[in-house]
Amino acid sequence: MKRKIVTTLKRIISINLVIVLLGGFIVSGTMLSEEEPALDISPDIDTLLFAPSEFGSITAYAENPSTEFTYAIANNAVTITGYTGNDVDIVIPETIEALPVRAVGASAFINRTALRSVVLPETLASIGSNAFQGCTALTRVEFEDSAVDIGTGAFRDCTRLAEVDFGNSIKTIGNTAFYSTGLITVTIPSSVTSIGSSAFSSCTALTRVDFEDSEADIGSSAFSGCTRLASVDFGPMVKTPGNSAFNNTGLVMVIVPSRSLGQKSQTPVFWRIFRHASLNSLEIKQLFLRKFA
Repeated sequence: MKRKIVTTLKRIISINLVIVLLGGFIVSGTMLSEEEPALDISPDIDTLLFAPSEFGSITAYAENPSTEFTYAIANNAVTITGYTGNDVDIVIPETIEALPVRAVGASAFINRTALRSVVLPETLASIGSNAFQGCTALTRVEFEDSAVDIGTGAFRDCTRLAEVDFGNSIKTIGNTAFYSTGLITVTIPSSVTSIGSSAFSSCTALTRVDFEDSEADIGSSAFSGCTRLASVDFGPMVKTPGNSAFNNTGLVMVIVPSRSLGQKSQTPVFWRIFRHASLNSLEIKQLFLRKFA
């Protein structure tokens, strides 16, 4: 009797061992040889946004795939010329067909009134004229430290555009680039070398402008008609704005570097800044002279 029990146990153990060994070669009920590799279903980490897996099936969701953009290729670089998708929050890819996206072409997104937000890639070098003009639902634009030249009227008449993150590498802001937008505050990074004529003109919600060590040339009428603009901090590298740069604003506080006083000219820096600004009717109530190291 004991011998039969032992024999039975041995058979059970042997069967379980065979099942365990075979388990390494069975996928979805199909026997595979040791040499035949299992199907490689590893995701592409450059494009995969979300990949839920259930019962062996995988679905990948890519954010704004390149097939939703129209584009042109020249000199081994891509220019976005349009968008055929329906998303209202767009992330423009860094590469298409393994080539860097260098530009958003002129009028590429003009009058797309449903567009709500845009993230621009680090590879970007230029935004063409009127590229996003008239995108009246656009509320946010983010530059991922792109060394970009922003073209004429690029975001003109984006009346709800309240927030722009320029990053740290923006180079130039073209004429009327943000004309009549909904911007509330603007911080000009130190990388900016020029601000075009009427670049921020008629931004009637704008209340404050800060220059971060920027030596930017400020064009004529750059901030004219910003009727709620109450405060400007020029930082340590202030330059004289162009004609009527702050005409018809609500300025009550101006911050300028005190070290500019008395240098190469007997004219106080305050008047050098505004001598062409047509501020005859403006009452500056607070002028702060800041010391910079």
